[in-house]
Amino acid sequence: MQLQELPSQQKLSSQEIADYVTRWGGSPSIALLDPRCQIFTSRYAEGLIGYRLAAGTAFVFGEPVCDPALKISLALEFEEQCKKHKKNIVYTQVSQEFGDWGVRHYKGALIEVGHDFFVDPHLDPTAGRDARMLRKKVKHALTEGTSIHEYTSPQAELEQAMERAKQTWLKGRKGPQIYLSNIHLFNNRSGKRWFYAIKGNRLVGQCMLNQLEARGGWVINLLMATPEASGGTTELLVVSILELLRKENCQYLTFGMVPLDKINRITGLSAFSNWFTKTAFKGANWMFKLDGKRKYWQKYKPYYESSHLLFTNKKFMARDMFGLMRAMNARF
Repeated sequence: MQLQELPSQQKLSSQEIADYVTRWGGSPSIALLDPRCQIFTSRYAEGLIGYRLAAGTAFVFGEPVCDPALKISLALEFEEQCKKHKKNIVYTQVSQEFGDWGVRHYKGALIEVGHDFFVDPHLDPTAGRDARMLRKKVKHALTEGTSIHEYTSPQAELEQAMERAKQTWLKGRKGPQIYLSNIHLFNNRSGKRWFYAIKGNRLVGQCMLNQLEARGGWVINLLMATPEASGGTTELLVVSILELLRKENCQYLTFGMVPLDKINRITGLSAFSNWFTKTAFKGANWMFKLDGKRKYWQKYKPYYESSHLLFTNKKFMARDMFGLMRAMNARF
């Protein structure tokens, strides 16, 4: 019988998981809000680790979600459970600092795969000569009669319209897809904000934010426009949200991890695994059109922090690649 989940000290409710993500999480931690994500807790360190078992490996979403002083303790206890059940560990989307610790501890491998894009809302992305295209898109949406609103008071009909728009958008996506988690708009509402775009009397776009208290800001969990939306609707949503956060003196909004165009920095892999990793990443980049995400978010003039895959061994083979695709909800 195949093990479906590692033993955990405590079963947490979805609201308790959401509260941990709000308090201690980073941008990849939103994956833990998906009910399909498996959760590990410790008897010694308060916090949790979110992961999915695939191909004999526990693929962890981001770093341990806890007080920074307890990250290593929680990671070590998780490692102990994985060893007992003969599971490898791959950490996805970790910082340089955590990755360097992992390479030293596991004698494993570290691959820089992307950048965590973030902005300071106090800096206006529409300012300057290089923002001409962004201003043009925002102006077009406004000229077409699009307006942006925040959803703050209960309105059942509006929630239903937002859910329908989300489902229509999901069904309309074409080609291979890869994403961190399924999106649940109104589950566990604390720590969330919703914004929507109206054109005429129709909802044509929406954006959902999740709070990240440890970073003093928010992460964009959903950004979409319907087929009826004017060009520039998502840009108008982002610019409007940044303007509001600026007024609230917020200093951090992250767009999440954006993949690199190609892999350059690899530590600890064998020569063959090094070649295989670069080849597999190049294929995934082409198949899932990952470069489009980078091109879209760069228009907001983001800062970035490096994001890495951390392997507990020095091999990265086809089985690991397929397991990673499964853990990341790849659809072909």
